Amino acid sequence: MGIKNRINVQEYVWDFAVDGGAQGTFDLSAKDGANLIPVGAVVTEVTAIVLTEVDSAADGSTIIYGPTADADGYSGTTPLAEAGLGAGTIYNGGSIAAPLLWDDTNDHQIYHLVDAANDQDFVVTLAGEDATAGKIVFVVEYYFPSVEA
Repeated sequence: MGIKNRINVQEYVWDFAVDGGAQGTFDLSAKDGANLIPVGAVVTEVTAIVLTEVDSAADGSTIIYGPTADADGYSGTTPLAEAGLGAGTIYNGGSIAAPLLWDDTNDHQIYHLVDAANDQDFVVTLAGEDATAGKIVFVVEYYFPSVEA
């Protein structure tokens, strides 16, 4: 559970050396030491920090991330391709077509209320080709309103 009137942070890690790189969905919030984002939280930002270059055997591979309820909700409808995921690059929820965090029609940030159990987790999906390397830390920032319903 997070603290009211304060920004809370939850980190999730996808690591090829630990998780593997087969195409499919990885529930990073189910890993040891990770937690779900609590119902009632307001997600304000999701930042992806590439620690080790993400690579695959062929071009066209993608990585998307978000909750089960909207698996690409934090990364947008244009998934991040491995070719652009070099070590040291950072991606955040602002200015990409992320349906839960950015309104690309009106070009402004929006916040996301976690309002159901299938909205609390954090999943990463690899598609197109298996990954052969990579490590990404995802940092989710959220807060709780000080007044309850």
